[in-house]
Amino acid sequence: EGEAAVFKTFEEDYAAIGKQRPFLKQCSLEDCRTRFTRAAANLCASPIEQLMLAGLVWRYEGGPLGIWDSTIPFGKPQTYVVIAPQYQIGKHQVDFAISINGIAKEEIRIVAECDGHEFHEKTKEQAARDKSRDRDLQIAGWNVLRFSGKEIWGDHRACADQIDALANNVIVAQLQRLGLQKRQR
Repeated sequence: EGEAAVFKTFEEDYAAIGKQRPFLKQCSLEDCRTRFTRAAANLCASPIEQLMLAGLVWRYEGGPLGIWDSTIPFGKPQTYVVIAPQYQIGKHQVDFAISINGIAKEEIRIVAECDGHEFHEKTKEQAARDKSRDRDLQIAGWNVLRFSGKEIWGDHRACADQIDALANNVIVAQLQRLGLQKRQR
């Protein structure tokens, strides 16, 4: 099971998407597997983070996607979606910083935190620390989504879909702000 099961599902999904939208061949399955394996092994701090990365790669595999190791001295990839595992924001290292190019070059910034039971919500002090951290990140301009280990193990793709739904809501708000889409009542 484990990684083999993730990639078996990933390969089946990739094949189905390729048949439906053959123009999405920018990233071959082998390229995606290589990028994912390297990032998962070197950048993710836990198995639930590796699963979340698999879900994000699966969610955004059809478009320009960059997995960025922000510790190396090269700039952020110039792609539509950039996923940066273990990214430093101010005094906080987050599990994933996700940057998506929005409308009129407004960047959508999302933090995805993968909360294992041992380090989050087990004690009042841990819960207070996470709430304070979330406020710091929001003040710095980041949208914060937290996922429990149980949620990620249960359906890592659904977690990635929720991140994408947040990004889509932000894009709609950008369009409305620019007068390009009417507000829903």
